[in-house]
Amino acid sequence: MMNLLMYPIVVLFALLGGGSSIAIMVYLIVVLAQKIKNKIKYGASLYD
Repeated sequence: MMNLLMYPIVVLFALLGGGSSIAIMVYLIVVLAQKIKNKIKYGASLYD
């Protein structure tokens, strides 16, 4: 009986964890793209 109650909780936590991981990866790519664009367009440093 306890296993039946644990499955929805495990699935919920897996979705929440996976969703936040994907959001962080997308944000990382967006920031990197902005830095590269500013480097090309304005000659700004990638480290600022």
